Amino acid sequence: MPGKSIPYSKGFSLHYENSIVPFTEHCLEDPERSFSELKKHKIEEIFFIPEMRGISSEKLSGAAALLKEKGIKCTVIENKTITENNFDFFRKTGKYLNAKLKSTSVLILYEKSNADDAESFIASLLIASKNSEISPEQAVYIATRKDFTPIQNRRVRQFKKHLENQQEKEASAEAGSGNQKHELKDSLSIIKSGFSIRMKLLTLASLIAGGSMLTLILSVTFLFKEHSERMVQEYNLSLARISGLKIASELERIENNSKHFAASIEKKNKNNRTQNTADEFFKINNEVISIGSISSLPNNRIKIRHYQKNTELSKQLGISDANIEKSLYNLQNAIIQSESGGPGYENASSSFNLPVLALIL
Repeated sequence: MPGKSIPYSKGFSLHYENSIVPFTEHCLEDPERSFSELKKHKIEEIFFIPEMRGISSEKLSGAAALLKEKGIKCTVIENKTITENNFDFFRKTGKYLNAKLKSTSVLILYEKSNADDAESFIASLLIASKNSEISPEQAVYIATRKDFTPIQNRRVRQFKKHLENQQEKEASAEAGSGNQKHELKDSLSIIKSGFSIRMKLLTLASLIAGGSMLTLILSVTFLFKEHSERMVQEYNLSLARISGLKIASELERIENNSKHFAASIEKKNKNNRTQNTADEFFKINNEVISIGSISSLPNNRIKIRHYQKNTELSKQLGISDANIEKSLYNLQNAIIQSESGGPGYENASSSFNLPVLALIL
């Protein structure tokens, strides 16, 4: 995994290490672990710099294919691109990394045999991407973490000079383009207009009329949009009001039926007659899960006096007796408080993992 790194913005870094062979073998043996380690370091792109007599191309291609399947971009840079001082490639790669390292980290892998070439390349990338004012000696020291070699220093110094020459050429080209623009502007300033005064007046009148029509159309569109939004809001409020009235009516109906049922089971003590009454109640109120009567005991406790369950609905919804007992335990305080007031409504959804409303009379 990455040994050396150069930090960039937003927590992303340029990682590099002379471990191309161990990394490739590890990737071929355990690709999932290699991928997880790369993700840990936020690495989404890898540059390989193999030496001609080093790692085999088959292993390198196999590892790159596995990484590409995981979404890791892989690029192989030939070592001769560095040794032949392809400075245009250095510069383009540096600009690419400067943009790439704003959103992800990058890993560069090379071999011990070409470490000097690879690290001089990394130092050149540092000058091209991170800070063009940095000196070649500073760039090499940051990349190598040690004193530079003459070859490294010479290559990076040559690249620095190449970069400065390119910048001077671009500045000269921009200056020449600016002079051409000024000359063109001066030449155009003395050219007389070919349009007559009548044509100019007609054009001005057309622009005023078109602007007025456009303003009128935009104003009407804005007013119509505002009126439409108001109508939609009023419709939504009316729909919510109607839905609320329907829900209130349904709750009142269930409340009245529950009161009648409670009065009936108080008079019928036999189980079969109570069950018949409950069945009749559940036929009319098929959305009710269970119904019963409860009396309070000292120390804020409750006792179930009568209890009937809608067997058919409970099977459909997968509700067990344990769910109902859990809901009664959770609603114990609300039941005791409702003894001194009117009907209460409590949310019992947590006991059933379903939207359930408890009506307490």
